[in-house]
Amino acid sequence: MGLARPAECQSSESQSRPARVKTKKTTRATRIDPKDAPIIDGVLDDPVWATVPPFSDLRQREPIEDGEPTQRTEIRVATDGTTIFFAFACYDTDPAGIRASQMRRDADLDPDDRVEILLDTLHDQRHAYFFGVGAGGAIRDALISENGRIFNPNWDGIWTGKVKITDKGWFAEVALPVQTIDVSNDVTTWGFNVERVIRREREELVWSDPSQDVDFERVSAAGDLEGMANLNQGAGIDIVPLCSWHDREIPRER
Repeated sequence: MGLARPAECQSSESQSRPARVKTKKTTRATRIDPKDAPIIDGVLDDPVWATVPPFSDLRQREPIEDGEPTQRTEIRVATDGTTIFFAFACYDTDPAGIRASQMRRDADLDPDDRVEILLDTLHDQRHAYFFGVGAGGAIRDALISENGRIFNPNWDGIWTGKVKITDKGWFAEVALPVQTIDVSNDVTTWGFNVERVIRREREELVWSDPSQDVDFERVSAAGDLEGMANLNQGAGIDIVPLCSWHDREIPRER
């Protein structure tokens, strides 16, 4: 959910900005034993996280396209086959400046520091799930379709996100049951993207494609998340299949 840019700035910068070669990014979810699953409390002290390699190669989309981040971020992804786990270490040299005002579910996260996840579970580059966690503890989710043109915040999935603010920055853990989302045994690589927003700096950090003319919700701009084989979706939750999203969607406000 990016910050708005003045149209005149986009046009002038785009004319002078050199062309940048875009490469597809790839990361992998680490398979863990269910008995080692982390406790979701925003404290990344579970022993299992030490076995999950982090990635940290986010780049600025705002204010400087493809610029170096002003703060370090480490992200880990793991699954035990029934749940997908995400860990975010949002380090901050000025923890007093972290914006953390929103606490209720489906709150507007724009005033706060936050992290966001995009998952294209069927890898069709048109539909995706969106999950956001604010530094104040608020969480929100949505369905994305038509390659980001449609953003439906009315969907409420079953998942958990918890945060913790320390003198090192702020930290978030997410547990997403596979039952909550539409998956296919034939699709073992998903479209995937993550974003961190440092609100006081109006800074947006994106993993895949930090182009200023590409919204985070553009599904086709996502990288790849490998290691999503042999997932157990189970039964008992009414999953919204991808093919039916058009009956529930509303146009994204701009």
